[in-house]
Amino acid sequence: MSQSPLVFEFAVWWLVPAFLVAVGASVLLYVTDKFPWSNAMARWMGTLRFLVIFAMGILLLNPLAHLFQNQTEQPIVALAIDNSSSVWASHDSLLLHPVIGQVTEMIRQSGYKPTLFSLSGIEETTQITFNSPRTDLNGLLSSVREAHEGQNLGAIVLLSDGIFNTGFNPSYASSIVPVYTIGTGDTIPPVDVGIVSVKANQVVYEGNQFPIEILVQNEGFEQQPARVQVFQGTKEIDSREIVLTKNQSVNFLIEASGAGLKRFTVQVSKKEGEKTYANNQFAFYVDVVEGKERVLIVSDAPHPDIRVLRSVLAKTDNYETSLYIKGISEFDEEADYDVVIWHGAFHPRLKLPEIKGDPSFWYFIDEASDLRQTLPLGLSIETMGNQRDNVRPFLNPGFSHFNLSGEFTGAFSDYPTIEVPFGNYEINGPAQVLLFQQVGSIATNKPLMYFFDNGNQRAAVCMGTGLWKWHIQEGAIRDQTENFDQFVLKSIQYLSVRTDKRKFRFDPEQQSYLEGEKIFFRSESYNDVYERIGGNPIHLRITNEENKSLAYDFTGMTTHSSLPINPLPAGVYTYEAITTLGSAKHTQRGEFMVKKIQMEALSVQADHRLLRNIARNTGGTFHPIHSTESLGDELKMLSLKSIIHTSQEFIPLINLISILFLIILLLSVEWFLRKYLGGY
Repeated sequence: MSQSPLVFEFAVWWLVPAFLVAVGASVLLYVTDKFPWSNAMARWMGTLRFLVIFAMGILLLNPLAHLFQNQTEQPIVALAIDNSSSVWASHDSLLLHPVIGQVTEMIRQSGYKPTLFSLSGIEETTQITFNSPRTDLNGLLSSVREAHEGQNLGAIVLLSDGIFNTGFNPSYASSIVPVYTIGTGDTIPPVDVGIVSVKANQVVYEGNQFPIEILVQNEGFEQQPARVQVFQGTKEIDSREIVLTKNQSVNFLIEASGAGLKRFTVQVSKKEGEKTYANNQFAFYVDVVEGKERVLIVSDAPHPDIRVLRSVLAKTDNYETSLYIKGISEFDEEADYDVVIWHGAFHPRLKLPEIKGDPSFWYFIDEASDLRQTLPLGLSIETMGNQRDNVRPFLNPGFSHFNLSGEFTGAFSDYPTIEVPFGNYEINGPAQVLLFQQVGSIATNKPLMYFFDNGNQRAAVCMGTGLWKWHIQEGAIRDQTENFDQFVLKSIQYLSVRTDKRKFRFDPEQQSYLEGEKIFFRSESYNDVYERIGGNPIHLRITNEENKSLAYDFTGMTTHSSLPINPLPAGVYTYEAITTLGSAKHTQRGEFMVKKIQMEALSVQADHRLLRNIARNTGGTFHPIHSTESLGDELKMLSLKSIIHTSQEFIPLINLISILFLIILLLSVEWFLRKYLGGY
């Protein structure tokens, strides 16, 4: 530590008056013959008095001591450990902890400071547990660089088998420091039979059949028999005998029975001598829903729009459509519908039949619609006789009920015109325009299609017919109708969603979680006028497939609505949340699932080529785990330099207790001498 000259808050020339005052006070007090001490002693005591007065004068100028401090930052070499379960499963797993200790000591002997990282973050000890269910090598290297940002990081040593199953490919990641890699595991394909992947629908309607495609990989058991089984829960529902080849797909067609989340397990029979049995089975989950959304199309006559709308809805299994055209098709009076499409709405000659339930409506206005009345849903039109206008659609950039892809905006310019009533349009109430009318190249503020939602009722109104021309035009230009289909399906999806009028809402934030993830629930509570309230006790009970329950207690809040619980084992869970609002008891039930992470079991063959690429692209070198001796020499050859950081600070001398003690000491010595020599 070194000190520069003092810095004064006031002008330095004030030291001269302070000096003169100190000298004057000392001379006046001690230059006399009246005191009973010698001249030599008078000079000593005068000097003490001078030092005290002058020191106090200096302190009145508030001097600052300018201090410098140098700190040496040792070069850092980070040891990044791939602690995934696939590394531990390798034949050299017993070498891992000793090698970690040896490499750490190599770093120290090279004159560098070692830091230790795993897939879960910074580690304080070499006793790392190799149980991570997934491997993100790029994320591991990125976390090392981020943790040492602004520090003297000189190199990274990565110990891994080269297998990654999440995140970006680390081969293409840039690094400002060299990465030295240590390869674990066996690069020779192991003798093994395993399930590589399973493809199945995530959502299936009850009573429907859905396909399961199982990809089985084999090494060392060609032409041997094996059995592939499918279980729902613990019950076997189908099986098939196969003859093993290198890679093969095994397909099943399963019937979805019983609504709710269902766990399925597929497994291939075990063979003696396999490297691991962990990949011989694979679990997945399917959400079996009770039924499809029902859509009714009503019209007074056939129209190309009806055929197009039905063809779009038929492309997905989510909707079941029915058609009612008076005199052509019959109306099912007992059926419940979620959405009614009324094509040619408000015709004088077509009375809308009485429909059960409370469906949402999509109205299509044509030339025969009666517009003399004030239309429902917040729209009024002042028409100019029977005049019609030819318009194109123009997307409202402020529409927020749902999103359409960017390509759809460009598709509008290709769509042909359709006819709409010519007049003055006025929308009142809770309505939002999706499409405006564009006449030629001029975009107007007249609605072509808008949505209405007052909290109790949802509806859509399209001011014209002829959407079939949009469908044909897009198919002719783009050889597909994806944008038009998106427009129809999202409109129907929005209309089919019911308004949530529950006073107590308690739902999982996600329908599915991964094993090891925290689980979050959303909770909202309302009073009789639907004002958000809090403070209500919430009791939550979660039950697994074995009918074992866990209980939790929360308190409702008016703002933050996310309630966490600790991770749960893989499986399907049901929950029941109970609260009391006022004098009424409210209950919310549902289910969610926790998926088992099986990534590490799918591949056990080490990929040292990936590790070589990482080392080569960053300026490092690759070392097998059995020969890491040369790594220490290479680290020393880096000749990483320490960094000296200099800091400075200004300390007011008046705040130093030692200065105060020194002044008191000088005054005390002077007082003692005067007292002792008889001056008082």
